[in-house]
Amino acid sequence: MSRELGVIEHYEKIPNRYADTLPKIRSFAKEYLYTEEFNSTVLKITCNDFITVPDDKLTEVTQGSNVLLFGRSQISFDPYTGLFGNRNGGGYGPYSATEKTNVRFFFIAQESQKDVCRSLYCILKDGMVKNPSTGAYFQKYKSLADDILQPFNTDKNGSIFFQSVETAVEDIRAGLAKKQWDDNAFYVALYISPVDRDDPNPERHDIYFKVKEMLLEKGVTSQAIYNENPGKNAFQFHLPNIKTAILAKIGGIPWQLQTRKKSNDVIIGVGAFKSEKIGKRYIGSAFCFNNEGVFQNFDCYRDDDLDSLVGDIRKALGHFVIESGNPDRVIIHYYKTMKERDSAKITDMLYKLGFSIPVYIVTINKTEASDYVGFDTEDPGLMPKSGTIVRLSYNEFLLYNNARYDKPGRYDFLFPVKLKLKKVYNNAAPEDKELRMDEARALLNQVYKFSRMYWKSVKQQNLPITIKYPEMVAEIVPHFRKEELPAFGKTNLWFL
Repeated sequence: MSRELGVIEHYEKIPNRYADTLPKIRSFAKEYLYTEEFNSTVLKITCNDFITVPDDKLTEVTQGSNVLLFGRSQISFDPYTGLFGNRNGGGYGPYSATEKTNVRFFFIAQESQKDVCRSLYCILKDGMVKNPSTGAYFQKYKSLADDILQPFNTDKNGSIFFQSVETAVEDIRAGLAKKQWDDNAFYVALYISPVDRDDPNPERHDIYFKVKEMLLEKGVTSQAIYNENPGKNAFQFHLPNIKTAILAKIGGIPWQLQTRKKSNDVIIGVGAFKSEKIGKRYIGSAFCFNNEGVFQNFDCYRDDDLDSLVGDIRKALGHFVIESGNPDRVIIHYYKTMKERDSAKITDMLYKLGFSIPVYIVTINKTEASDYVGFDTEDPGLMPKSGTIVRLSYNEFLLYNNARYDKPGRYDFLFPVKLKLKKVYNNAAPEDKELRMDEARALLNQVYKFSRMYWKSVKQQNLPITIKYPEMVAEIVPHFRKEELPAFGKTNLWFL
């Protein structure tokens, strides 16, 4: 609506949603619910306060689930501190640099933005920026090599420039066709976008998607940077996210989960995105073969194409068996409640393949739960500690997934995520078909851990990447000319 009406959106961030919400709920209840008329004609309320959650409905994730591993096996709870460090220490570097020995970068930008490319080159190569008053360069950042162990190597005259926004797509296509490629190199394109995200013209936004598709068809991953950002003081906050995403795109591991117990699970994430412009919903899938959060494969389908998803699960199982033997269970993180007929297609496929293993379906609401919200009245911020689990019913739970740990610190006030668990186990004894609490806790623990593996940003997320990553893929692919994911895009984190 803002684009259609030409209105610039202004997002007003509420510092603490818990402190903002609690008095509103109490005020509403006092004015409309704790009244004689409501109690006599609608529903009698016997307690004019919140319910204290019983102890048997409260638990928490396994201790240490928020621990992340960085370089030299050093640990931290905070991605930014662990990777880049702050005044109190940290800065251990990435858990693993890329194994690719010949990574080369090149710019794609408008002719008029060559100065931005030069500025970014100096920042990423040496961490240097130019003093606008004196013209002298000084050290402001760490280089790409210092932060993520990746030298910033470029090809001489290897960048691609376009004349204008109107000619961008054709100019870039021609530039990619003429570019001299080294078959032994892995390329990263830095796309300097001239289009602001609040630009009301949707055709200008389509340039980004078309550039992404052209690069994926060439087997090139990319990082988009808005052309005005490098010159702003706030770029110091963008740069850590850019470096983290680049490392993930070239095959490195910024940080890893500290997993003490290896699992023999096939884990599948399914997320969705409905484009209002296109009017269609697409679902994205991601396949992860263990509990370390490293993905093997991505894909994207139309909303009604469940058969393709089932077919890909079959392929994923085949790869898993070759690499690790038979799995113990299949775990599916799904963006909505899965219908019986849909889950039946998956379990029937497993049965035909000869697998007699349980399937766990974890429904993860994309939006934070607001119909059920709990408050920690013993804490000034009111937000329950990270890892707190509230059992709402037999198979429904609230998971508080934030960065509030035992020690005081700065964090976002995130509402809980609501999850629903389902166990499907064909041809099993009745007692084995029941979802046990230890199984439920393990599944919730896994969701909690996977939310800490988000490599697009160093800020803590409250949704697991098994849902977030497929959703990001499903948001972009419908804009592609072929409305499908090129082969390279199925194994690279290009969408971060």
